[in-house]
Amino acid sequence: MKKQNLAIALLDDDHEEHLLFKEVADDFSEIKSVLSFAKGKEMLDYLGGNGKNVVPDILFLDLNMPILSGLDCLIEIRKKEEYKNLPIIIYSTSSSEKDKEATYKNGANLYVNKPIEFSDMKKIFMEVLKINWKERSGAFNFQNFFLSV
Repeated sequence: MKKQNLAIALLDDDHEEHLLFKEVADDFSEIKSVLSFAKGKEMLDYLGGNGKNVVPDILFLDLNMPILSGLDCLIEIRKKEEYKNLPIIIYSTSSSEKDKEATYKNGANLYVNKPIEFSDMKKIFMEVLKINWKERSGAFNFQNFFLSV
């Protein structure tokens, strides 16, 4: 993945989370655009847009979503060959081992607990942008699945 002009996406039903995410992303010159989705179906429809839409370079999924959970969306995305290598980061308040194991087994690349502080969110972005996703694709193991700041 090139490190400039990145499009990142966030699926989260919390409007405040989108505002924070966008504010932090604006501090990084590598990020060209932020795609925001409040509902899983909305995001899945967007990704199924037959090449007409900007495909995110990195996708952040909140787990606890109404109707279609982040896990449901992860499973649907990973069924599509064109999104096999899309870096997907679970971005959740959940610290449940069950959630971590389920998302790992279903193809998420990284698991991050939502931070409370702006500075911690910024650290998450710094760490995520440092990762060479092409090198790490398929090479993740459960021990390096979690990002903590």
